[in-house]
Amino acid sequence: MQKEVLKSAGVKLTKPRLKILGVFGKKHRGFCAKEIYENIGGVVDLSSIYRTLELFCDLGILYEENFGDAKTYYLADDKHHHIVCRECGYRECVPCRHDFRVRNFREISHQMSLSGVCNKCLIQ
Repeated sequence: MQKEVLKSAGVKLTKPRLKILGVFGKKHRGFCAKEIYENIGGVVDLSSIYRTLELFCDLGILYEENFGDAKTYYLADDKHHHIVCRECGYRECVPCRHDFRVRNFREISHQMSLSGVCNKCLIQ
């Protein structure tokens, strides 16, 4: 599906772009730019990774979420958020049900930070 989005937008399917996209296909979790760099063995420089991540976000292939000081990118069909356990760092998806319609604004984006203590940590 992501390749079709790139093709329909007139974006070339270069090897670096495919490598970066491949990282997200392996695991269903978010990655920061440094983790992507490490996953692909450093064959694509960090500045190219950041440019590609921005392109993929603009095309709706990836979504960006801030966790503390780090930006995390994740592949998703629908926009969603994450709740993070304060004890162990476990993350779980939370569907996004926000559809903002604000007069005099377009292309509205939002961030939501959720944290708590997971059931596993509560039992311990």
